[in-house]
Amino acid sequence: MEKDRREFYRQLVDLSRRFGRFAEDFVAPNVPSLIESHFHCELTYFSERSHRTHRRDPQRKREFDIVAACEKFAFLCEVKTTPRDEYINAFLTFLESNEFFEFFPELEGKMLVPMFATFNLGADKIKHLTRKGVLVMTVSEGTMDFVNFDALKDRFT
Repeated sequence: MEKDRREFYRQLVDLSRRFGRFAEDFVAPNVPSLIESHFHCELTYFSERSHRTHRRDPQRKREFDIVAACEKFAFLCEVKTTPRDEYINAFLTFLESNEFFEFFPELEGKMLVPMFATFNLGADKIKHLTRKGVLVMTVSEGTMDFVNFDALKDRFT
């Protein structure tokens, strides 16, 4: 019985990991067209699941779901299947640390545009992320779209 329980939890963890990848795979193809249409720029860099090392502290490593850039902007997109408060807070804490360019020094000098993508997000969390300057992407008509771009567009012009 103990062996069956362990196997069940192993399969559950594997399924959870696969669902996370599914979310990233669903979001990623939408990012370039959304950036190009809303920011009127052509991407010069696009990366999914980037594993990077902090430039000043090689012991610190981090995975980034989606990173993109054009001439003026660098985009960081965090993707979550389940947008728990602790995930949102961890993302906001990372943004407040101003360390993004320590992991992507080649993008330094660009304006960082943070994005949070998920399948569905409550209005209260959208408002919170909007107040923090984070673009929110959710499913709309079978694809992803920004739900708060109009509220933040003045920051990016």
